[in-house]
Amino acid sequence: MSFAQLTHQIFQRFGIIIAIALLVIWAIGTLFDGPGGIHLLLTIGVSMLIWRIVVRGDRVHPKPKKQP
Repeated sequence: MSFAQLTHQIFQRFGIIIAIALLVIWAIGTLFDGPGGIHLLLTIGVSMLIWRIVVRGDRVHPKPKKQP
């Protein structure tokens, strides 16, 4: 199994949990006036959460219809 396949498999299983963890870390960091770079966690966390929800709803791609 290649590194890319392993990474994809991990994100499939734990993507939503990782995204929520990033958002929690961001929230805690903003309470203590963290550096400006901590807002990158907000961007990554929200993007990952949206991506995982969309991919989760699209498990099987429809096959194109064959023309006679």
